[in-house]
Amino acid sequence: MDSISRASPRPMTPSRNNGQGKALQDLTYYGHDAADSIPGDLCLLGCVFYIADYSKNLKHDELDNWRKVIDHYGGQIDNAYSNRVTHLLCENQKTDVFQLALRDQKRAVTANWLNDVLIKKKMLSPWLPTHFPSTFGDKKPCSHLVCIIYRKM
Repeated sequence: MDSISRASPRPMTPSRNNGQGKALQDLTYYGHDAADSIPGDLCLLGCVFYIADYSKNLKHDELDNWRKVIDHYGGQIDNAYSNRVTHLLCENQKTDVFQLALRDQKRAVTANWLNDVLIKKKMLSPWLPTHFPSTFGDKKPCSHLVCIIYRKM
């Protein structure tokens, strides 16, 4: 347990194969190695988050609570996007910072992913569709429609 520290994130290059024996584009992500035994209360160790578009929909005290929780689990939050950032926490893909993060090969995830990782207390790659930022932005399809479900008893 003494070997765990809150040092700078270290690079990890996952091996990926397209099924034909050819390696896909090499990507480098930052965080702790999955082989390391990390206690659940430090499951965000090595993660540096930049929160992109949640700030316009959340109150200041809610964002402060997010900061405290992320810090409690070993993560960090930067107030500006930089090379140090490992994860972009965003709702949708319609922002300039999302395009920048995509170009820089950062992980773009939603608050749903963060919540699920914290529940499991283990760093996992996004595994559900809700873990990825929406492609629709503020104009979601069918948002002007009302759905009524009738169930005969």
